[in-house]
Amino acid sequence: MPTIHPLILAFYDGPESTARSLLTPIYELGPIADKACMKKYAECTMDSPEILGPETHQFYSTSSVSLPVGWDNELVVPFVQEMGAFLEKWGDVVRPSKIAIEIRSYDVSSRISPDATALWARAKGSACMLDVQYDGSVEREVMRGEVVRLTEGLRERIEEGGKGGGHANPNFAVGGEGVERVFGGNLDRLREVKRMYDPKGVFRKWFPIEPAVLVA
Repeated sequence: MPTIHPLILAFYDGPESTARSLLTPIYELGPIADKACMKKYAECTMDSPEILGPETHQFYSTSSVSLPVGWDNELVVPFVQEMGAFLEKWGDVVRPSKIAIEIRSYDVSSRISPDATALWARAKGSACMLDVQYDGSVEREVMRGEVVRLTEGLRERIEEGGKGGGHANPNFAVGGEGVERVFGGNLDRLREVKRMYDPKGVFRKWFPIEPAVLVA
């Protein structure tokens, strides 16, 4: 068996026959272990004991990267290979770790204008999430450094290839965009809301918004 074991979940609200037809490109990859069946969303998103890993591995370090729309072998394959090398390096220390790649449909969300939500910078794209789960034998700073190394390498390849173009939401932001880019034309309205309900800036995580100044 390969070091990396792909597990594919397709979310579809409709007939099972249609859902299976959408998976045709996956079946054509072969060979696969076909365990396809229709389940409720809540059942699909529950972590199984195999995915959760042993009780000794209760430390986590995660990071997310916004990918271009759809699947891109030039980006995904090297990242998976680097993940394989990471698993070989650390062995059982990080064995429950995983990569989650979400290929999304924007048929619904793309109909909503940015000024209808708080967030302005909504670029179409897929999401790549690295979830490193490890035991207590390694320092948190060391494992965080590994996660940053892996994800920053992927971000650099995206930028070098000119395949970026934004982030789907602040969860996939790099961190240096600033509130002007994230909230755009909504920022003035949000600053006014901040002035009314949180003038002392109690809520300041990630992309803190400064309250508007009340002019006499």
